[in-house]
Amino acid sequence: MPVGVVQDWHKHVKLDENIIVTSGEITIEYLENGKISSKNVRENDVLRVKKSIHRISNLSSQTAKFIVFRFVPTGKDKRGLTDEKRLLMQFF
Repeated sequence: MPVGVVQDWHKHVKLDENIIVTSGEITIEYLENGKISSKNVRENDVLRVKKSIHRISNLSSQTAKFIVFRFVPTGKDKRGLTDEKRLLMQFF
């Protein structure tokens, strides 16, 4: 994200967003109950945005890079999907 870029306020209705900052620093602002709060997120930090009204900006003096993981929750419990791997590893 180039220096000085500020996203528009937005909200994700059907997905969860997770961000890993790989270099630089970003600022995330949340809007809740008419109040704005902010958090600086630095290199190697992980951020879970959830379904909040938010925007991301780069207020620093250097370009920021980050990876965004977007998950679309289905409402189904899928924890059992990893059980097979656990069983296989017990044999080694």
